[in-house]
Amino acid sequence: MTFRSLRLWSIRRALKLEKCSVDLNVYDKLPTTSTADDLDFVSDFVILKVLQYLSFQELATLRLVSKRLNNIIQRHSEQLPKVARFGISLIGLPGASISFLGDNYAPEDVALSVRQIDQGLRHVQLRDALSVEEITLDHSSIQMLLRSLRCHVPKFEVFGGSIDVDPPTFTSLIHRWNTVSLSLVDPSLSSPQLINDRFFRVNRQLRHFRADCSDKQMFISLTDATLEKWSLNGNWPTTALFKNCKTRFSNSGVFKLLKGLMYCCRANALKAGASFIHSEPILWDFGILHDSLSDMVSLVKTSFQDTFTILESETELLLFTDDIIPVSLKLRYEPWNGNSDSDC
Repeated sequence: MTFRSLRLWSIRRALKLEKCSVDLNVYDKLPTTSTADDLDFVSDFVILKVLQYLSFQELATLRLVSKRLNNIIQRHSEQLPKVARFGISLIGLPGASISFLGDNYAPEDVALSVRQIDQGLRHVQLRDALSVEEITLDHSSIQMLLRSLRCHVPKFEVFGGSIDVDPPTFTSLIHRWNTVSLSLVDPSLSSPQLINDRFFRVNRQLRHFRADCSDKQMFISLTDATLEKWSLNGNWPTTALFKNCKTRFSNSGVFKLLKGLMYCCRANALKAGASFIHSEPILWDFGILHDSLSDMVSLVKTSFQDTFTILESETELLLFTDDIIPVSLKLRYEPWNGNSDSDC
């Protein structure tokens, strides 16, 4: 790769005058050079201007040419061309290595370190989903993802692996990415407080949330305060699934949310008239509650009369309605055990 030599006096003069750009016509009038040593006399600003005209493949090749070019590309990756990808899948391998999911190779054939993944992701513009499978999300990997993916990450999926960070760090990650769809499928959580009231209070942009745990994961800091907040401001996820998870939700909090939901929907229907149509059906599964199933059935029948269709068994309660908007709510009940918190 060759770079055209520059008139040093014109560059110094431009920098003294604090000009933001160099006259592009200068590049067309000067001879070229192929020695990397000549770059030592060229400012990072000028090199960056040249790099912006290259493709991402050429940028990736240049990172192998010199340490200085590699550092410039690494620091200013947001200003350089990238390849667009609608989805990225990262897969954990033995030995703390990470691989990509691709069509032309098996994941086990490509084992990269966290640092190498960081360098590669600098050239990627993510458009939709990031999926991580069997990866330990600790502070180093979280910081790597934040450095590499500074864009909006609409969908984030975690399959297996572990999340070994404190709750504020994970909350900040989802907030900075402005994620609207989050899935946690059977990960090992270092803290039972990872998903708490503050998580949903900060991440009000979440429209779809799913936590699917095989070991009855306990979220000890997720209480009725979240449900009451949703009912008061009318901003709730259209999908909230806590499959096989235990929370601090109670019949009282769920009932207040249902009342707020029906009130908000009917008020909007009156404003919009017959043209009111909710864009998405509501699907809620609030996991395992330590409360009374019969009391919840009585509350629903008394307050909503024939609005909800009720299906119940010994331990599960399903509520359905097509009144104004489709709503499906599932609750699972277990008797309260004073030692339940030991699951944490």
